Amino acid sequence: MSNQTQNNKSNVFIKSCAVCACIFIVMFFGGCAFLVWSFNRPPRAYYLANSLQEGMTKHEVRKILGKPDSDFGHSFAYNRPLSWGIYYVIFDNDGKLKEHYYDP
Repeated sequence: MSNQTQNNKSNVFIKSCAVCACIFIVMFFGGCAFLVWSFNRPPRAYYLANSLQEGMTKHEVRKILGKPDSDFGHSFAYNRPLSWGIYYVIFDNDGKLKEHYYDP
C-alpha cells in the first residue's frame, strides 16, 4: 500500500471520528437541556386548577384533572415525570374539596 493511500485512510478515519464526537456532544447537551426544561415544568393539573371550586367531590375533581398520580385518601397529588413540582388537592372529612395548591 502506498503512503498516499494510508494518509487518505487516516484522514477519513480522523474526519469520521470528529463527526461522531460532534454528534455525541450535540446529543449530550441537547439531552441535558431537555432534562432541565422538563424538570422545571409544572404538572398537567396546574393548568386546569382554575376550574376547581371549593366543595367539589373527588369524582368531580377527577373529571377535571384526571387520575391523580398519588391518592392519599384525603388528598390527591399530581406530578409530571422528571419534574420537581407537585400539585396537591386536599379534601375535608366529607370528601369535598377544601384547598388546592402548587408546590414548586
